[in-house]
Amino acid sequence: MNKGQRTLLAVAALFFAPVLAAIFLNSQWSDWSPSSTRNYGKLLEPAVQLPADLRPEDAAAGQWALIHFYREDCGGCTELKESLGRVRESLGRHQERLYAGAQEVANWPDSLPTLDEAHWLYVVDPNGFLVLHYEQGADLSGIRKDLDRLLKYSKVGEDA
Repeated sequence: MNKGQRTLLAVAALFFAPVLAAIFLNSQWSDWSPSSTRNYGKLLEPAVQLPADLRPEDAAAGQWALIHFYREDCGGCTELKESLGRVRESLGRHQERLYAGAQEVANWPDSLPTLDEAHWLYVVDPNGFLVLHYEQGADLSGIRKDLDRLLKYSKVGEDA
């Protein structure tokens, strides 16, 4: 094997090694997963279908949603609703793709994930699935970063 062939073989190995490693790490033979993620919200795996009666009536079809579900006794919900509106406005050109609002829920369905809190904040995809959950008192800048990244890379719910 001459020097040119060895160089070509080394370049091919450098190209294919990461591809083969990625295929292996995502295969059934490996149970590796990243130790941390970049999102601030908790990713719901698997995503959970939101019942039709809990979807906001004023959200457009095919639109992402940031919804604050709350019980009757929620103190401070008005302030949070205003904050969610500011988060939506801060998304710039993507703000039309997101519905941000609040909805009162008398009985939270047992089939949906929940915490022992008076209110819940979820990101709902355009197909009606709960995909991200935020804890009570979540940092609004973190929520904005998650939404910005989500809307930047997602083509779902985009007109063009």
